[in-house]
Amino acid sequence: MSVRMVSFVGFLLLLTSLPGCGGTDFGEIGKISGTITLNGEKIATGTKVIFMKMDTGYAGFGFTKEEGKYSIEWHREGKVFDGLPIGTYNVLVEPPGTVDVESLSADEMLAGVSNEAAPVPTFDKKYTQTATSGLEFTIVAGDNVCDIPLK
Repeated sequence: MSVRMVSFVGFLLLLTSLPGCGGTDFGEIGKISGTITLNGEKIATGTKVIFMKMDTGYAGFGFTKEEGKYSIEWHREGKVFDGLPIGTYNVLVEPPGTVDVESLSADEMLAGVSNEAAPVPTFDKKYTQTATSGLEFTIVAGDNVCDIPLK
């Protein structure tokens, strides 16, 4: 085998061993859980919390259960991860009963969603947008407790 061929095969082996080449290596994952409170009291069951990493497009979500506790899961490439890749995430909070547009049919989307049916948050509306929520958490490998005190 020529030196060029050996070099080329070596280069191909190197490329296939690098992280991220298969499209599924997202790095280390950090588990995320916490409690959401509103003015010091536990928030309603079914409140949705969404963590978004704007530069990568990663987004994980969870719903509050009893006592305002939540945990975040991430759906990617047909898999469900218990947490998100490490990094800094913006966070938003939606009240229970918010319409999930991804669950609507094309006909329902064309007809529009009635604003009358939209739930009114019991907390400041600024928390429903990442640009105004002021909520940001840096996720590290392992367990992360991200308590969210709303006002």
